[in-house]
Order: sequence, then structure tokens, then C-alpha cells
Amino acid sequence: MDISFKKPNISGRRIMVALFRYSRPFLLFVFFLVFGYGLFVWYENAYRGEWSEAEKAAYAETAFEETVFREGAFDRAIELYEKRARRHEWSVAPKRDYFFPSLDR
Repeated sequence: MDISFKKPNISGRRIMVALFRYSRPFLLFVFFLVFGYGLFVWYENAYRGEWSEAEKAAYAETAFEETVFREGAFDRAIELYEKRARRHEWSVAPKRDYFFPSLDR
């Protein structure tokens, strides 16, 4: 009994020609596949996003923590604001007019 295997005729040139010929449709297919998956994930999260009561309670505990009010920093910020407001109320007169110089030198 003689078993012989035929060597497949696979050349690098044929593989490269096939890759160049079918790369654009293949990449277009992959692009639309990924884009469609992204739309699906977005739709699921935006329109069908439902939380269980346990998830809602866990979010409420972490999101609505009480903040520490630093009164000293707040008072300093108010003082700076009032100081700037007073500074803007001052009238500023130019010392020398460069466009219309006085002629009485």
C-alpha cells in the first residue's frame, strides 16, 4: 500500500495578490462591523439602561456624599472678589496722550 500526499501549490505571490485584491472590501466589512457594534452598545446604554434597586442604592450612596464646606477659603475668595470689584470702579486717566499730544509744552 502506497500513500502519497500531493504538495499543495501555495506561493507567496498568490497570497499577496489575494490580500491586495480583497483588503479593501475586507477592511470595509470590518469597519462596518465595528461601527455596528458601537451603535448597538450605545443604544443599549442610552435607551435600555435600567438599573436594579441595589445598583441605584449603591450609586446614591457614592454620588450624594456631603461635601466639606471650607468657610475660611470661601471668605478669602469673597474678599478677593470685592477687592477686584473696587479696583474696577476706579477711574483711570492716561498720563500722556500719544495720539493727540498737548501743544502747550
